[in-house]
Amino acid sequence: MIILELKGIDDEDERSLYSALMSSFNPLGGLIGALVGTYVLKCCNSLRRSFFLMDLLGIIGTICILVKIDIINIVIGRFI
Repeated sequence: MIILELKGIDDEDERSLYSALMSSFNPLGGLIGALVGTYVLKCCNSLRRSFFLMDLLGIIGTICILVKIDIINIVIGRFI
């Protein structure tokens, strides 16, 4: 079981809700990324450039999570 150490969350129901949100936004971001992947490839005109762009988005998502450990930042970072 994952124990969330987020400020102001003492209720077990809230913890399970936030845990479910954090777990579900990663596949949701992957689904949207898969759907727009061909358009990104066409815009970049190169497979290598599209990889760099996607890596940059991954770095931005990680920075979002690390800046402030809050439920909103974790959900946004996992989505990106």
